[in-house]
Amino acid sequence: MRPDIESTATSRLGKWASDRISNGDFRALARRFGAIAVSPGATTGTVEFGLWAPALREGTANSIELELFLPTADLDLTLDRHTVDMERHRFSMTSVGETAWLVLTGVPIGTRDTVGALYRFKGIGAGDEIVLPDPMGMSFPFGAFAPAEVVDLTGERDDADYFRAQIAGDGIPRQGPPVNILQVHPRSATEEGTLAALARSITAASRRIANGGDDAADVLWMSYDSIELLPVEPLIGYEGDDGYWVEAASDGDHVSVTVGRPDMLNWGYDIPICGSGTATPTLLETGRPHELIDFVAAMHNLPTGPIRVIFDIVYGHADNQAKGLMPPAWFTGPDMYGQHLDYPNPFVRAQLLEMQRRKADFGADALRVDGAQDFTYWSHEENDLIRDDDFMKEMSDVVQDVAGVCYRPWMIFEDGRPWPRDDWELASTYRAVTDLQPHVFQWGPLTFAHNTPFLFTFWVSKWWRLREVAEVGSHWISGCANHDTLRRGSQVDPGQRINTFLGDSLPSVIARAYDHPASTLLFHCFLPGVPMDFLQGITRTPWSFIRNTDRRYALKVWGEEARFLDWRVTADDYADPRNFPRLKALGFSDRSSIVAFMENLLAAVEVYGDAIEPVVAAIERGPRPDALGTDLDSLVRAARAWMGDIHDYCTVTPDRLTSLDPGIVHFDHQARAFRKQHPWLLDDLNDADRFEYLHPTDGAVLFHGLRTDPDSGTQVLFVANMEGVPKAVVPVDLVGVDPVGWRLAVVAPGLAYGAADDTTIPRLADETIVERPGTGGSGGQPPTSAANEITLTDGTGAVWVRRPG
Repeated sequence: MRPDIESTATSRLGKWASDRISNGDFRALARRFGAIAVSPGATTGTVEFGLWAPALREGTANSIELELFLPTADLDLTLDRHTVDMERHRFSMTSVGETAWLVLTGVPIGTRDTVGALYRFKGIGAGDEIVLPDPMGMSFPFGAFAPAEVVDLTGERDDADYFRAQIAGDGIPRQGPPVNILQVHPRSATEEGTLAALARSITAASRRIANGGDDAADVLWMSYDSIELLPVEPLIGYEGDDGYWVEAASDGDHVSVTVGRPDMLNWGYDIPICGSGTATPTLLETGRPHELIDFVAAMHNLPTGPIRVIFDIVYGHADNQAKGLMPPAWFTGPDMYGQHLDYPNPFVRAQLLEMQRRKADFGADALRVDGAQDFTYWSHEENDLIRDDDFMKEMSDVVQDVAGVCYRPWMIFEDGRPWPRDDWELASTYRAVTDLQPHVFQWGPLTFAHNTPFLFTFWVSKWWRLREVAEVGSHWISGCANHDTLRRGSQVDPGQRINTFLGDSLPSVIARAYDHPASTLLFHCFLPGVPMDFLQGITRTPWSFIRNTDRRYALKVWGEEARFLDWRVTADDYADPRNFPRLKALGFSDRSSIVAFMENLLAAVEVYGDAIEPVVAAIERGPRPDALGTDLDSLVRAARAWMGDIHDYCTVTPDRLTSLDPGIVHFDHQARAFRKQHPWLLDDLNDADRFEYLHPTDGAVLFHGLRTDPDSGTQVLFVANMEGVPKAVVPVDLVGVDPVGWRLAVVAPGLAYGAADDTTIPRLADETIVERPGTGGSGGQPPTSAANEITLTDGTGAVWVRRPG
């Protein structure tokens, strides 16, 4: 069946759009932008196409056409670059103001198993045609710079019962906060690097735990009740590359196209905004966006109980590559991250909110909004830069419809305003959004930006912020380890004051700093808010900045990562034949050769910034392998080799999981289980609670505290050595409470009691030992009383519980 225009339906759609424009109902218009299958479930049928085309207003286009591509054979989206033949059809659209509309019949519609028609828009004017990709597309098999796919994402989903059972309440309920969060970068969470592989890995772990297993790698996944995926939006492409859609020979109605599966590497935050309502093909094993639905459903149906899924959405900026992809009306100009979005523009605003709605309709329980402090616009009336709090309220008000259930997700905003003002670290309250929207959460002060818990005095220097966490942190995301802090940590000059109590080498120091038993106790067992950990942090896997698409900034980005070698790569690590094969092929045969090269590169970047010519000249004069060319193309390829090797090195492989210390993993699990058993710890400390550090410090930062559940009267006593020399203390004396009735609940591995050389308390290997009875316990060891003296070394601590009566 040949696609054809449905004239009556197109006229009706145009009239509808005209009425919406007259009424200023831009949200309704955005709901119908893109390609909407009128008859869901059909493989061929009627499809509505809608587009915001500011070129019509600006005069750069007189009309808009839809260009439709139909493969002459089934497409295999798992293949690398290959050439396919396609039929090409062009249809004139109906222009209504600065929008364009069309209804076609006989259009192939993509399903889980088949690829639908591919399409893009074109602006037709007196000059060259303007290619207009669809920012509202819901499938981009060949990346955001290629045509979108007509696809149907409706239909039954395996977690429909979850939504019907879990989402309850009058009207349109809002999801509440989880107990804890595991932040995951999907591309480096498994060797395969896909959402399908991640779902299989977590499901298998859950099944083994449900069948009685207690393997540390499985226990790790099951410690959390929510997973936050770093952004899964379509990514920017390789600069200077033809991309994964290259048109060749054409006779008008037919075109030969070289296509391929995109393979860009990125941590997720470098996006062109186009296609933000769907998933990047770089994460899709099958190439089908349904894979994101299936991942969410798998998390909701785990044998050990559901894990909620949080999507991370990025609207605070667009990468500069978006300028060649999206109409200029989307942007107001450059900012520190790329291009600044025109938030007050009603078409931009409506489409961003619609992208959010479509993305969360994949089944998200919650949304984390990246860089919300960057939602700004210039007010000519006030002659000032305005933070767009109204836009954040609109984001929080978006309603989802999943499996016939309507709800609003739990919302998290990263907002460190007045960042990037010079005094932001002092001036930011991290409560600007929560003050206006009491139901939302924000990233707290120890989660946002640069945190270096491997430097001496970190914990005591952050005491003022920790006091704020205790007093007003109930709506904060807490913890020190995330994708930003681990990356920044490996950029720190190793000549600074390194906390040598954490380890005997820089790699061991930084690994323990971001998987620190004392801070685990602090955030999971005592302070308010929702604690979050990062997968690479808790698996002690290296992590760095990952983006292999640069050309203009390739050398600058590469040079800035030079310290990663100090912090994360030993000579043995580099020599391992599994590691750094691309760099070795370029002539960097051992660690010393790449260190020397990158030290010189870093020095050049620090002097010349992103100026290419003087940096290249410095490379020519400096140490480098004989085989490494110094023309820009060769150096860009070398920079991409670095990023490819670093991505593989930072991947959570089975070897990294099996090498985990079972004692630490089970301790971490017990701390998180304790949080689940005491949900009242989410709330701020009350007037009767205590949180202090021992002073004078005498060489150790010893935190201690007492909390009481106002409803049940249950009390929690916490003590930990955050950094410093060993310290012998009696816990009940620190907080001044009666010693009777306390039971040991969670204890860090390595904690000694009595004299410093006494036997180490065994790890608690079973969750049932939490709040164990007064005698017995692991290995027959009696539980330690809070009235006994214990010796706390750096990073150790314990929590006791006392129940009334």
